[in-house]
Amino acid sequence: VKAVLVGHDHINDFCARHRGIQLCYAGGAGYHGYGLVGWLRRARVLRVSRHGERIETYKLLDTPTLELLDKQVLWERALAGGSKE
Repeated sequence: VKAVLVGHDHINDFCARHRGIQLCYAGGAGYHGYGLVGWLRRARVLRVSRHGERIETYKLLDTPTLELLDKQVLWERALAGGSKE
């Protein structure tokens, strides 16, 4: 396990490493009941490379252009065959 992403925690949208595993909240995408005035809704996107060498994430904001926010690499296989932690 390299990363765990969860979808519902109101407006939390951060990632943090705990014991070598990235834990990420998805942010709030819905318009029902939760949120802050002026806070743009967002959805977390997870991208895994074809052979799993790289796992990255970013958030898309609910704007007319779907603005990309906070792109980061969660895990990447080192060139020497080990793993970046």
